[in-house]
Amino acid sequence: MSDLIDLFGKQVGTVADTTSARYMNQQPVKLIEFDQVEDAYKALKAGQVQALVYDSPRLLYQTSQNREYQIVG
Repeated sequence: MSDLIDLFGKQVGTVADTTSARYMNQQPVKLIEFDQVEDAYKALKAGQVQALVYDSPRLLYQTSQNREYQIVG
């Protein structure tokens, strides 16, 4: 839970109609939902969101492919 506190009030991206989206919609964040995780990463790179919340295997893969991303928490 302490890692989630860092996201309060921030623009956070996730993929629509997922467990991540349902959970994050209950949190005090400014959530932007995307159709695909690739769109969420484009938004992160463009500065439209400050963080992504999604399935860890997918986030781990993306991070291993692009070192500019970092997993926290």
